[in-house]
Amino acid sequence: MHAHEPTWKQQNAFVRPLVAALGLQTPTAAYKAMVAACDYVRWLSAQDVPLEAEAVFTPENVEWYCATQLQRLGEHSRSTKRGALRQIGRASTRRAAWSPPDTRFRKPPAAEPYCTDERRGLRCLVPVQPTEARRRFFAGVLGLGFGFGLRGVEMRYVHATDLFEHRGALHLRVRGEYPRTVPARAELTQSILQLALDYPEGPLLGPYRDEQKAPMSRMKARLIIPDNAPALSLRRLRMSWMVDVLNDGVPLGDFAPAAGVTDLRLGSLLPHLHREDTAAVIAQLTGTN
Repeated sequence: MHAHEPTWKQQNAFVRPLVAALGLQTPTAAYKAMVAACDYVRWLSAQDVPLEAEAVFTPENVEWYCATQLQRLGEHSRSTKRGALRQIGRASTRRAAWSPPDTRFRKPPAAEPYCTDERRGLRCLVPVQPTEARRRFFAGVLGLGFGFGLRGVEMRYVHATDLFEHRGALHLRVRGEYPRTVPARAELTQSILQLALDYPEGPLLGPYRDEQKAPMSRMKARLIIPDNAPALSLRRLRMSWMVDVLNDGVPLGDFAPAAGVTDLRLGSLLPHLHREDTAAVIAQLTGTN
C-alpha cells in the first residue's frame, strides 16, 4: 500500500459529499468539480489546514491556491477550477465570508476566433472520443461551424439532405429563424461530405428527442476535452467563419445574408480583420483606385 493512501482516502471521502451536494447536471461537470476539489484539498492538507469545510473552503484559501498553484494553466482552465471551488465554498460553509454570486445580467464577452493551432487541436480530439455518437457530434459541429458559420440552434436541424452542389461548390440550406443558403468553405467540404455519406438520415449531429431540453448543450457536455486543449465554443466557431470570409474579401452586402444577420455590429470582428496598405485604402476611399 502506498504510504499516502489512507490520507488520500480520507481527503476523497471529505470532498465527495461536498461536490454531490451541488447537484451538478452532468457527470462531466461533477467529475471536473471533484478533480478540482481533490487537488485543492490535497494541497491545503500539505499546508497543515485541518480537514474541515469551514477551514478549507474560505475565500482567502481559494485565492491563495489559485495564485500559487494554477498559474501554469490557461485562463479558461484556471477560471473553471476557481469557479468550482468558490461554488463548493458557498454551499458548504456558513461562517466563511463568501460574497454572493453576481446575479446581474452581464453582456457576454465577444467570442474570439480560433487560431490555427486551436483549430488543429480541436480536429485532433474528434477521433479520440470514446463513442461513435460523440465523434459524430464533434465532427459535425466543427464542420457546420467552421464550414458554414451556423449558430448552435441552427446546427441541430441540419440533415444530409440539406446539402447540395451548385456551381462546383457544396452548399447548405439553413433552416430556422434565418433561412438561407450558404456555400461551404473549401477546406471543410470533404469532411462535411463524408459525414453526410456516413449519416444520410436524421439530424447530421445525431438523433435527439423533440422534448429534450437544450440537446446541443447536453451533447457538448459529454465530449472529452482535456484541460490543456481549447474549449469547444459554438460562438467561437461561428466567429472564426465570419473572420475567415471577411478576410477573404467577401463584401459586407454578401456577408450579411450568408451569416444570417439583419444588422451589422462589427465591433467584435474589427480587431481580427486584415488591414490593407495605407495607399490602397486612400485610393479606395477617395474613389481613385
